[in-house]
Amino acid sequence: FDCGGFVIYTYFQALEIVLPHGPMLIYNKAKRENKLIPFAERKPGDLLFYKGTGKFRYRHIVIIKNNNIICF
Repeated sequence: FDCGGFVIYTYFQALEIVLPHGPMLIYNKAKRENKLIPFAERKPGDLLFYKGTGKFRYRHIVIIKNNNIICF
């Protein structure tokens, strides 16, 4: 898995939620559905996006676990 594949697999297995592939596409879906939250309000199961530069603004994604981060 890459980071997006790991998130897609985990969300589908745990919650039966289908997500698009890639951090930018997942971010855009969350934004369209008004599901983005401030970092301070994060909780286990939430997604954290890391910014990049250029064409792909968000290049990495992880799942929050107990105020820690599962990195892939």
